[in-house]
Amino acid sequence: MVRIAVKPTRLVFKDVGEKQKYTVTFVANKGADKTARSEFGSIVWQNPQHQVKSPIAFAWTQLID
Repeated sequence: MVRIAVKPTRLVFKDVGEKQKYTVTFVANKGADKTARSEFGSIVWQNPQHQVKSPIAFAWTQLID
């Protein structure tokens, strides 16, 4: 399993066309199987009038020293 954190958790837009940034962090839970296949999902930002989905995907990569 992988824990995903998004910061900030809330975006507030004041102007049409305004851009904002957010950071997504992926952290393997202790004992996670890092040989598992790639995983896919989405981050959903919504309010009563709108919904925006940002697709996300990850795959484990072994770094060699």
